[in-house]
Amino acid sequence: MKKWLHYGKCAVCLAVTALLVLLIYGFVTVPDTVSRTQSEPAPRSIYTLTPMTVRSTENGSTNTEYDALVKLFSSIPVKHTRLKISERQQVAVGGEIFGLRLYTSGVIVVSTEPVQTADGAVFPAKKAGLKAGDIILTVDGTPVNSHTQFSALLADAQGLALQFTFLRNGEEHETTFAAAYSTVYGRYMAGLWVRDSAAGIGTMTFFLPQTGVYAGLGHAVCDVDTGEILPLYNGDIVSAELHGIKKGSPGQAGELRGSFQGDRIGSLLLNEADGVYGMLDVFDPAAATVPLAWPQEIETGQAQIVSTVDTAGPQTFTVEIEKVLPKDSEDRNLIVHVTDEALLQRTGGIVQGMSGSPILQNGRLVGAVTHVFINDPTRGYGIFAQTMMQNCGVIQKNEIQD
Repeated sequence: MKKWLHYGKCAVCLAVTALLVLLIYGFVTVPDTVSRTQSEPAPRSIYTLTPMTVRSTENGSTNTEYDALVKLFSSIPVKHTRLKISERQQVAVGGEIFGLRLYTSGVIVVSTEPVQTADGAVFPAKKAGLKAGDIILTVDGTPVNSHTQFSALLADAQGLALQFTFLRNGEEHETTFAAAYSTVYGRYMAGLWVRDSAAGIGTMTFFLPQTGVYAGLGHAVCDVDTGEILPLYNGDIVSAELHGIKKGSPGQAGELRGSFQGDRIGSLLLNEADGVYGMLDVFDPAAATVPLAWPQEIETGQAQIVSTVDTAGPQTFTVEIEKVLPKDSEDRNLIVHVTDEALLQRTGGIVQGMSGSPILQNGRLVGAVTHVFINDPTRGYGIFAQTMMQNCGVIQKNEIQD
């Protein structure tokens, strides 16, 4: 009898331990936001989602968002999550390279320097509290969008105090600034180096055949010196031609080398942490499409990327998704490992210019390549395609309102 009682206690302990493990596993692995369509059945799992209350409903659509309760075996509460019911998006896969021209809203302070005056070296920028990375928006209430305009306003002031409005870490500030008279150059100088534009080459991730809205790059265009996201005033994308490849190696990032062809192919309307977005001037409304994957559908294992690495245009290469990081930063949701020998031979892995290359898995678009690991160019980060789609929705909404 005692023997069976002992076995019984052990069985109960094992059952309780197993239950606790399942509860902890569900709490950790079930994402805070789960997306699902109306027509597709929920995947079979020991964890079920029970909608509790409606968070929001998008007007004019079937998209609905719920507060939901995750349950183990349909009975034991595990955690609360957000359930989005919406139609699965279909997109045309990109992979083409394009040129990007961006003009800033405001001017970016790249660096500061002293001005040599009759009284010695002075630091106008330091006195005004300005430093590299600040974005000067207005001078005496006048918006500035080019270094030429900024320089003209300073020259006209002839050393008189001016009111600057500037951004630092996303917060707006004001300061008083006065240029100093340089005995070296015989004129008033600010001791500021500023930038008002950027250009480069990236890869198209996808576009929407119904509207021509596109998404690319997978990360923001940032200032090369300060690393700050460049605030967009206006810009466009143009056709580009690939001339060669600098192969990547450990400690040295490679790059696609190309040139602009001068023909505009679309507008540039958003420069966000998760990519660049705009409207194509010409597009094929009958282009072949693939469905977008929900983040919870992405698996570790084999996948494909679509990239342009020669004059043949977009080609498909084999990669492996090594990790899915749903709670990481906006543009670093996946770790991707290039395994395709043909791509490794040509580029050494992921190189600059491949940012935005679509990532496909199980016939669905799951994301885009964003960054390369400098010490291992065969690996890099990727972003969820669903994250990029959210900004496409912003553009479509704005276009309808306009």
